[in-house]
Amino acid sequence: MSNAQQENARMLASLIGVHEDEAAERLNRTVLITSALDEKSQNWAIEIRALIERTVNVAIDPAVKAAVELVVGDAEGRGSVPRIYASIDRQKAVVNTAPVRVSGSAPHGLFAAIAACPVAAAALSKAIDAQGVPTATLPLVLRLSDLGITEAALEASINVDDAVLIGAGAVGHGFLRALRHVHVSGRLPIVDPKKVGGGNLNRCLYLEAADVGIDKAAALARNAQVDLPSVTLEPFVGDFHEYVKSKGVQQTAIVTVDSRRVRRSIQSEVPGRVFDASTTDIRSIVVHSHELPTDSACLSCIYKHVEVENIQIGRASCRERV
Repeated sequence: MSNAQQENARMLASLIGVHEDEAAERLNRTVLITSALDEKSQNWAIEIRALIERTVNVAIDPAVKAAVELVVGDAEGRGSVPRIYASIDRQKAVVNTAPVRVSGSAPHGLFAAIAACPVAAAALSKAIDAQGVPTATLPLVLRLSDLGITEAALEASINVDDAVLIGAGAVGHGFLRALRHVHVSGRLPIVDPKKVGGGNLNRCLYLEAADVGIDKAAALARNAQVDLPSVTLEPFVGDFHEYVKSKGVQQTAIVTVDSRRVRRSIQSEVPGRVFDASTTDIRSIVVHSHELPTDSACLSCIYKHVEVENIQIGRASCRERV
């Protein structure tokens, strides 16, 4: 069983075409985080750090040898290494290689969480410094209006009683971490048949080493519950077909599983409404939604069968025989 560091090294090695030992060396680097003392900057720095430290080391002591320094808010850099600066307010976030100052009011928590992602990506790109890793084009300005989210939507009340979260992997974790920033209530089942592996820790932000070997649905429900006091998270250990057979069809399926075949099988259970998100390592992101009846695409259309699935099935069969 691989651990988080090995999983990261394996992925980076495949992306930049080097041996895992060299990839591991590039990941054994440190990002120094320097934050202004105001609450807005401190909170955002915590959000950013949670993303970065799953991949490389993070330090707040300027005496620690670092590859890059990330300066959050209106603060002076403390290290002698290349720097990236980031600042945020309620309407926009800015990332640059030169000092930036955004002096508006504190951002909504959801916007801060979203904006933390490009900041973390820029810091990681600079720290890893390898061809094959996407470079961050700076300066980068992300506006709340770019996301199509209105102020009214940020303050709306959401009830999840008619929904089920399918998949307790990285995207499922990201969904619940986003949900903590909005007014949400109700009961939300979490459906996943698998157990936590050591390699899951590099991308599932609610998991810790003690969770390895535990059912993924149970671990996510337990660890995320503290952030969602008005939601009852209920783990279901099994796949969606088993869930439907046991509990019946929920109107809304929030789909975060990592298999094209499984997504098609979910569509065959005919959920009334689907919200879906998926990633293919760092190469692509798919976000999709539909409501039945529809003349547009469904999960079976978005994730049509491709040849690489046959290769993946063959590899899985080999592992099972071993």
